[in-house]
Amino acid sequence: MVAQASMTFLIALVAGLVWGIINGFGVLATTLLIGTVIVYCLGAVGLPSLYRREHPSEFSPVKHIMVPLLALAPLVYVMYRTVWPVPAYPFNVPAYLSMVWIVIGFGFVALVTSRSKGKLDDAVALFSSED
Repeated sequence: MVAQASMTFLIALVAGLVWGIINGFGVLATTLLIGTVIVYCLGAVGLPSLYRREHPSEFSPVKHIMVPLLALAPLVYVMYRTVWPVPAYPFNVPAYLSMVWIVIGFGFVALVTSRSKGKLDDAVALFSSED
């Protein structure tokens, strides 16, 4: 908790010093928005296969296909409008920060998978346990 709070403070401080308080907050908030929208989109896309695989008796085409698709439409629109037309500096930075963060994430997963066989599965089990 202390490490996360310290990193958050440091990132906010640097953003404020580089872009000013208001623009720094805007850049960080927009970067967070992009990540959040990506996560929600992935959830909406993955929901049908999750229910078909894990809970086939509860699967409903309306609840598990149509509703997520309806939710996906405004999310895709928000994402599109966030990055196109390309905003003026510094609000073009969040798209690049998000791309870098995604690449770092994939790299981290690849590193953990290659170095520690089964450790990623242990982490998945930790977060998906029913307890």
